[in-house]
Amino acid sequence: MLSSIKKEDFEFEKTRKGHLGKGSFGEVALATHRPSGTKVALKKIEKQSLKSTKMKQTLLREIQIQKQLNHQYICRLYSSFEDSQTIYLALEYASVGNLFFLIRKEKNLTEEFAFKFFI
Repeated sequence: MLSSIKKEDFEFEKTRKGHLGKGSFGEVALATHRPSGTKVALKKIEKQSLKSTKMKQTLLREIQIQKQLNHQYICRLYSSFEDSQTIYLALEYASVGNLFFLIRKEKNLTEEFAFKFFI
């Protein structure tokens, strides 16, 4: 469904809710894939931030690995594409948040609670 896509296929959420996060190499925005209506987390990585060949190779390897992952607690990578300045990763949208923010908010998780995420 989302295997052959391009930037023009997405409508970006323009509200504050549409900004999902920011990292070292770019930011993540909420977008809707127009043809299917699927909400995705669209990670935008600026090519200029990938300063070395090793960084580029690492990103490509991570993309290959994540495309193969299929687990209920790991966001799926639907597709990747690029333009002249940016690499885009269309990821499954975790509407209830992610484990990192849950751990940060709760400070610690009981073993019983954490176990639910690792089965």
